[in-house]
Amino acid sequence: MVVTGGRSHVDLTLSVPAGLAGCLIGRGGATLRGLKEATGVSKIQLGQQPANGWRSVNLGGSQTSVAEAYTEVARLLRAESRLAPDAPWSVRVMLETGAAGALIGNGGKEIRALRDETGASIEVDHLQASASERMVTCAGGPAETQHAVHAILALIAKRQHARHHHFLAQWAFETDYLDHFETPADAFADVMPLLRCRALDVAASTRRGSCSSNGADDDDTAAAAALQELWVYDPYYCQGAVRRALVALGCASGRVLNENADFYAAVEARRVPAHDLLLTNPPYSGDHKVTRRR
Repeated sequence: MVVTGGRSHVDLTLSVPAGLAGCLIGRGGATLRGLKEATGVSKIQLGQQPANGWRSVNLGGSQTSVAEAYTEVARLLRAESRLAPDAPWSVRVMLETGAAGALIGNGGKEIRALRDETGASIEVDHLQASASERMVTCAGGPAETQHAVHAILALIAKRQHARHHHFLAQWAFETDYLDHFETPADAFADVMPLLRCRALDVAASTRRGSCSSNGADDDDTAAAAALQELWVYDPYYCQGAVRRALVALGCASGRVLNENADFYAAVEARRVPAHDLLLTNPPYSGDHKVTRRR
């Protein structure tokens, strides 16, 4: 497993025997879809090509939902393997080198405490030169290995939170480190024809302008004027690049709505600002993808 996380989001990549992976997919992907709906994870992805007889299964979402998804995946894999309910087994975990070091702790203090707490055998392989990841093997009964994986998730999430706490404190709402990479300026330039068209439609509908013109120069002048009057709303605040990019492309600064505020709280309180156009690149952590699709 490769585990990463922010304030409220973790990614967990399991390495499972390739011959068992089919039980996680189901007919037409039905089992995967059922797992997502039942556990609330934002993603479950299987690697396409087996590597040395193993296949990756990536789970992403909140720490709680990923823990629940792991429990369900483990149940399905054990059933497919026809293991007795209490039969021991092992779980392979891949951690970034730094995370593996945190798992071990000073002089092995953390890993010894984790073994005592979970009752599982937890072993970390030797650090290889230039290696970016280390293998962790958790072995024991189903309850012990589940406890170990859940404890590893909690430890990694805590570590990630400590690393990014000061950075995340910039925002007035719960957020995730991986959500704060601004959309490139080229992407805004690509959608400007749509914004200009919408601006002209709004101008025409409010008698501020017209979509008809006598030539290309008139069209450009009308579109430029209409853009200055267009209210554009991006509910997901990163670090303000949305406003800067759109202003550089002809929008009015005061009419680009992108504030350091909790969008979901605004929806709940019915305080979403009036706007002519919603333009956004939503976050990809947690269940944002699911929310967008719905």
